Amino acid sequence: MNSQPTVLIVSSNPVLLDQCASFAFDHDLASRGLDDVEALAGACSRVEVGCVVFDLALAGIEEFESSPRLAANGATLPAIALAERGDVPAIQTAVKAGNVAVLEKPIAPPVLLERIHDALLASRSARLAADTRSEILRRVQRLAPEERAVLDGMLAAQANKALAKEHGCSVRAIEARRAKVMTTLAAGSIDDVIRLMAMVKPHFGDRVPL
Repeated sequence: MNSQPTVLIVSSNPVLLDQCASFAFDHDLASRGLDDVEALAGACSRVEVGCVVFDLALAGIEEFESSPRLAANGATLPAIALAERGDVPAIQTAVKAGNVAVLEKPIAPPVLLERIHDALLASRSARLAADTRSEILRRVQRLAPEERAVLDGMLAAQANKALAKEHGCSVRAIEARRAKVMTTLAAGSIDDVIRLMAMVKPHFGDRVPL
């Protein structure tokens, strides 16, 4: 796994690959050149923080629209698309795909550097968020089934008495499980619990699975 910020350069044009690699080297940026779209997914999986500089002329805009190939270990690598000047359909589609920037060739080095720095900042933020979600999920998985049930009730704003009746135990038992939930999640309040679980909601939906 490469923890150094890395620029993945994807183009079938060897001149463009060399130019981008030299540019990255001159600005103390790690880079890797790829001349095949299919190699991008594997390369992304080995990068923690980085971005993709993608030549739209490589295999057509249809390939570029496949954003899942840019997924990197729970985070998504931002992409900078390089388009032929005046290719309005390709530019519009790339913008619609949600890329950090779309640059028309020939590209001014200061502009490319600025866009790469913006993309790396976005990648660092995405990596931090992904790592935070992973840690929350690990903490939830350490909860026993009955503790997860109480967590579910906490998120539904159920009172301890109602939870005790639902689960056939004493209020004191619910209070103990609730305390364990708070400790395991490193939460200081119910608001903290709601905030933490909102960050991983796509994994659980409206309820915490037992």
